[in-house]
Amino acid sequence: MSVTPFQPANRLASKTSPYLLQHADNPVDWYPWREEAFARARAEDKPIFLSVGYATCHWCHVMERESFKDETVARQLAEGFIAIKVDREELPDVDHVYMSALQALNDRGGWPMNMFLTPQLSPFFGGTYFPPRRRPGMPRFSDVLAKVREAWHQRRAELEQQARQLLARVHQNMQPSARVATAVGATARRPTATRSAAESSPPAQPPAAADGPRWNTNSSTTCPPIRCSDTTRPTLTGVMS
Repeated sequence: MSVTPFQPANRLASKTSPYLLQHADNPVDWYPWREEAFARARAEDKPIFLSVGYATCHWCHVMERESFKDETVARQLAEGFIAIKVDREELPDVDHVYMSALQALNDRGGWPMNMFLTPQLSPFFGGTYFPPRRRPGMPRFSDVLAKVREAWHQRRAELEQQARQLLARVHQNMQPSARVATAVGATARRPTATRSAAESSPPAQPPAAADGPRWNTNSSTTCPPIRCSDTTRPTLTGVMS
C-alpha cells in the first residue's frame, strides 16, 4: 500500500459535514453529491463510484484508512471512475435510494455503502466494506475496481441490462403509495439546510429506465451484495467473473 504522509485538500475541504471532512485530505479525487460530478461522468463516459457513510461508522473509518489514503487506489479511481462521497446523515434520501438497490441484491446491510452507477445515476453493482487484501468470500477493493472498469468497457450492454433488472427488482418491492416518479435525466434542483443554493443537488431519486420502474425514497433497507441468492434477482455476479 502506497500512502503519502501529506495530501493537499480535495473538494471536500470546504464542506461542513464531519464525515466529508474526514476524507478531505485523501488522495482520492472526491466530489460531493452535485451536478458537477454527474456532468463530468457523462462527459467522460465513466461510471460513478458512490461511497456513503457517516462520521461515527467504524468500518467507514477502516476503509478510509486502508483504501482511500492509498495512492494506488486513488489512481485507479481517477483513471476509471468519478468518485463521489456522501454523508448519509446529510443526505438520507440518497442513502435510502441506493440502500434500496443493495437490498434488492441481497438481504444484509451496513456502511460504508459503495455503489457503482452509470453516468445517469442508475446502480449496477455494489457492496459495503471491501478489504485491501483478499479474504475468504471478500474480494480486495483494487480487484473490484479493476473488474468493474473492465466490465464497463467490455460488457457495457450487460451492465446496463443489469441496471434495468435491478430497477425492476426495487420497483417490485416498493409499496405503490411510496413510489416516486422521476424522469430520466431530471435536472430539477432543491437546496438543503447544509448546502448553499449554488450547490443544490438534483433530486436524490436515480432516474428510472424510460419504460421501466420508478424509485422509492421511503425505504430503510440495506445490504452489501457480491452475488445474488436466488434466480429471481439480477445476476450481478458477472461483474466479478
